[in-house]
Amino acid sequence: MSKVQTFKVTLVGDAGVVFFFELTATLYVLISFYRQNHGQIFLEIWEIPGSLDTPETRAGFLQQSDAAIIMFDLTCKTTFDSVIAWHQELISTISPTLPIVVCGNKADKDEKSREIDTGTLEWPSQMQGIQYYNISAKTTLNLEAPFLWILRQLLPEPTVEFVFAHDCIGRMWEMNTSDLESLQKYRKEMEAVAAMPLPDEDECDL
Repeated sequence: MSKVQTFKVTLVGDAGVVFFFELTATLYVLISFYRQNHGQIFLEIWEIPGSLDTPETRAGFLQQSDAAIIMFDLTCKTTFDSVIAWHQELISTISPTLPIVVCGNKADKDEKSREIDTGTLEWPSQMQGIQYYNISAKTTLNLEAPFLWILRQLLPEPTVEFVFAHDCIGRMWEMNTSDLESLQKYRKEMEAVAAMPLPDEDECDL
């Protein structure tokens, strides 16, 4: 059996912004298994909070990322104001050509609750054309969209579509910021999982 492709996707944002988890001082790694119409993949999602010490400390975790997602909270303007700084940190630490998506969370909130009008978003020149999605971690609105866009940038097939995605195989790994060796062991476990037959979709809680 051929080795399943693995891509590292780094998720960054100010402390308190939520995607899979609330971004606190803890580094999380979520490895999920997906099947798409051109094969099978692992997405290794690293959630790196802004409260994690300094950019110099974060740099070690950002390295070798294949793509990144910048998160902000639609109900908190200060988190949006940090997006440009996050973008600069990503391209300077990883690569100017890194595929980056910006996501505004809490799209389930009504207009009165929002501090950001996404209809009038303006980006600086270095971010012109950046991909943007409104999402909701609460209702799962558009949660797959940024990952699908990223895969279309990373894979040679622009027609990639998810045909199966689940948490039966994916796991969340909580790490101390000084503990990267444990992740290596976990990666080996996930490689073994790749050799297993996929469960039926109705066996998973979607």
